Formats: sequence, C-alpha cells, structure tokens
Amino acid sequence: MERRIAAFFAVALAATSAHAQTAPPPCLLGGSFDAAVAALADGGWTVLTPGMPVPADAAERLGWGLVATYVAADTGGASLAELHDLQRRAVAGLARKVDTETSRARVAIREGAALTISRTTTLPGRVEQVCRIALDGLAARAYPEGFGPVEASRIGDAEVIVQPLDPDTLSLLTERPVAVATLIETRTILTEDEAR
Repeated sequence: MERRIAAFFAVALAATSAHAQTAPPPCLLGGSFDAAVAALADGGWTVLTPGMPVPADAAERLGWGLVATYVAADTGGASLAELHDLQRRAVAGLARKVDTETSRARVAIREGAALTISRTTTLPGRVEQVCRIALDGLAARAYPEGFGPVEASRIGDAEVIVQPLDPDTLSLLTERPVAVATLIETRTILTEDEAR
C-alpha cells in the first residue's frame, strides 16, 4: 500500500490540474474498500459509519456536487435553492445506505471539506469507484451562474473532474451561506482483483 501511495504522489505532482492534487490517494487507487476507508481515516478524515447522521455542514458541501450535475443538464424548473435542498437530503440518505455485496458507500469529513466514496459492481468482474469531494475556499474568479468550467484529466487509472464554484454568487442566488469553492469527482474502474 505504501508503494501505491508513493506512486500516487509521483503521478499527482506531474498532473496538469493543481486541483487534482487535492483528491485523497484512496480516491485514486485500487485495493479493498476497507483499506480505502482506513487510508482516509489515516489521512485525517473522519469516516462516518453507516447509519450515523451527516453533519449539516457536510451535507451542505456535498449537496453542491450533485446540484452541479443538474445545472449542467436540466433543472426541471426547480430553483437552485430547491435543487440544493433536495441534494442535501440525498447525501443524508447515502449515509444511511446499507452495504451489500455489490455496493458500499461512506461519507467522510474534515475541516473545510467533505467527501463520499462509493464502490459498485456494475458488471460481473467490473467495479466502479467514485469519490465526490467538496472543498471550501475562495473563488478563483467570479462566475455569474455560480459554476465555473469543468476540467477533466487523468491521474493514473482515475478520471478526475474538477469544477470551480463561486461561493459568493451561489450565496446570493440561494440566499444562504455557501463556502464550497471546488468540486472534485474521481472515477476509477477496477477489476474484481484490483478491488480486493
């Protein structure tokens, strides 16, 4: 595992996206789900056990990652605040999700950040790992709609998608405080052997 983490840092430093370097190593590597969760805890994240309530500030952060998907496609006529309320509740539901043989998920938090990590067997012999990370900070620039352009890259076997947010604009549009300035999603396809 230490060799894999060292390899991650070598690749991350060479990556073109500075934001991609903030994705925790367990979000970019294979290995067992339990090992990934343990590595998050070792890296300073508090991993919520299934059934634990998600702190309100973590649900606020993680909800924006799900809202960004709707805003890019079709909001269905819902306001930004309504979409965010819906997605905050979805995050709470994820934390209550029961592990199965084919699907596991956890919510992890630390100061100024929150993430979800999930593993799903999508086809026989194929496991998909997805991490969604929301990081507080200052906007790199102002975005009139609150969402900046999406940047996609690869770090090793992981696809990394980074989207900057403008917390000030989102606060004005939703009439609530917003601290999230960066959304990161990592997606890694693993074989069953790589996921052990």
